[in-house]
Amino acid sequence: DYGEWLRIARKVPVGLIERPYVIKYGGHADQRSRQFSAMDRFRIQSLVNILKSGVLNPEQEKATRKMLKIKSGIYILGALKRGLKEEAQIICELLQEIHLEPDACMS
Repeated sequence: DYGEWLRIARKVPVGLIERPYVIKYGGHADQRSRQFSAMDRFRIQSLVNILKSGVLNPEQEKATRKMLKIKSGIYILGALKRGLKEEAQIICELLQEIHLEPDACMS
């Protein structure tokens, strides 16, 4: 769960271990991401939620805003490319709540 990892990483340092201890596999029929057409929308919502919670320190907030701008920009451009203007607008309005407006929202 993306939101849960954000909450964990806020309190506990998370790093990279060079040696793999978990084997991840994907592409199977019961994979959670296959149940929803736009998992990134949930990730964007999770980033917005943790920003709105006010629990991040300044460094964490800066990194979260940076990632949110990247993810939402890609999502909005993809929605517009597919003619999903309302979907793009929903994300733009969500970002306005936290005073963030990617370039894709300005068009």
